[in-house]
Amino acid sequence: EKWRKRRRDKEAACQRQGRLWRKVLGLDALHVKGSITAVKRAKPVLSACAVYKDGTEEVLDFEISSSESINNWLLFLNKLLFRGLVNPKFIVRDDNEGLKQAIAIVFPDSFQQYCIYHPIENFKKKQKFKKQAIISGYMRQKIKKSS
Repeated sequence: EKWRKRRRDKEAACQRQGRLWRKVLGLDALHVKGSITAVKRAKPVLSACAVYKDGTEEVLDFEISSSESINNWLLFLNKLLFRGLVNPKFIVRDDNEGLKQAIAIVFPDSFQQYCIYHPIENFKKKQKFKKQAIISGYMRQKIKKSS
């Protein structure tokens, strides 16, 4: 609990152990089921991760939520701001509508980028095992050409 409530002052948020923050923020939710058998539905764990110039990452916060609604994302993002998070220049996120809207409200000047990992992984899950390597290679080529 102490870790989750730690203050992120401006200096600490921009420079952590000598690693300069590129002002890249990754936002996502992982849906997990609890250990209680009565709970059948997975709950989202909202998470925020900073990416540093040297490529290392730091989990800034995570929180179990009832849903990925705009209100829950707004609460989560405002909590990060209250703790001292500096406005990120670049945010990588999935295609969740509540998250997109919350980012537009809390960080209106930040550039948002849809994470290409999600559609590739979802696509691969739907393919036969033998075809996955061929399809993955083809998709990687297409992504490199479009970059």
